[in-house]
Amino acid sequence: MTGLKATVNKMGQQSIYTKNFKICFIGTFIFSFSFYYLIPVMPVYLEGIGKSKSEIGIIVGAFFAASIILRPVVGVTLKKYSNKSLMIIGSAIFALAPALYLTTTSGLLLTLIRMFHGMGVAAFMTSAVIMVADTVPRGKLAHATGIYFTSANVALGIAPLMGSTAGRYFNFAGQMIFLVIAALSVILLLININEQPQAKDVYEAKPFWGVLKERDVLIPTFVFVACTFSNGTINAFLPLQTLTWGYHNSGLYFSVFAVTIVAVRLLGGGLSDSFGRKAVILPCLVITSLGTMFLALVHTPLGLAFCAFFYAAGFGLLYPSLNAIIVERAEPENRSTALGIFSTSVDGGQFLGPAVMGYVGQYFGFGPMFMTAALAPLTGLLVFLLCLPSAKKGSGFPAPGRAEK
Repeated sequence: MTGLKATVNKMGQQSIYTKNFKICFIGTFIFSFSFYYLIPVMPVYLEGIGKSKSEIGIIVGAFFAASIILRPVVGVTLKKYSNKSLMIIGSAIFALAPALYLTTTSGLLLTLIRMFHGMGVAAFMTSAVIMVADTVPRGKLAHATGIYFTSANVALGIAPLMGSTAGRYFNFAGQMIFLVIAALSVILLLININEQPQAKDVYEAKPFWGVLKERDVLIPTFVFVACTFSNGTINAFLPLQTLTWGYHNSGLYFSVFAVTIVAVRLLGGGLSDSFGRKAVILPCLVITSLGTMFLALVHTPLGLAFCAFFYAAGFGLLYPSLNAIIVERAEPENRSTALGIFSTSVDGGQFLGPAVMGYVGQYFGFGPMFMTAALAPLTGLLVFLLCLPSAKKGSGFPAPGRAEK
């Protein structure tokens, strides 16, 4: 019996803050902290050992490429192995990879190590999201996942700043030892998870491609890729745009973004549980598009802060709401595969946005680039409206004709 089944009769009353939820929250914070910490540290280290900008881009990007490729694989693997075991494997990779960085300066080997490091994200994050979805009351699904994801948002808000600050006082080896210790502490946390044996599926699971072709999986995945497309463009090029204003602290945007997204998920995470997924997703897509568009129009720190607040207000509720659609509509025997596929949307747009919009920015400038990137969430909105069948508002039930096990 899963933790979810135990909550069926009292889903409206039971707290989401179970022991497993708390462990996942704290573990995800530490885990996320360890790779966000490397955002300012890794490029500086690579430049210091003589790597060119193109080499730095390849080495840094290899981390996300591996994560994108392997997240669906993790979803399929979870049919044979437990969430807990794969989360521990992901943490073990995060304990080993920082030490491996110290063994070589070869560009090829560092790229392979970064890919290995990215495997840890695929294993941990995909498994953790599925565990949270399986152990919280279904009637509070979007609220619970929204709160859960604030763990990574808080880590993003502080880890890069700590990484850049620590680089002034500690060498690269010392910082890698710190990350090894952080990953080992996550393993110690995860040991305390109480995971129930997985119930044997009554129905035969579909193959990977069969799940991928389902609109209830493919459309939410596409929609969030469209949103992370704009987010990836902002992350990559906003620091360069602000320099053209004569303003050297683009970190203001990311700080306001982090604070807003945490507040939105804590205060409004349950809106789609109460009013329906569509009622939250559609306006959030519009707000996300407008937040991107406004970046083409502002030229002051105050305008930058406004854009960050506006964009985060829409972006913050999208992932929990779309994730809830996947959980509600996927058959139980296909749920881990479906969530593994959906999780690629987190890194997919982050990779595609800079790659595509970089050419627009190079030939037309930052303003037209952000205007063009703003079309991506609107495209997601149209696809969502035209291609995804409606479902019962706030449904906490599996697909019609199927029984939750």
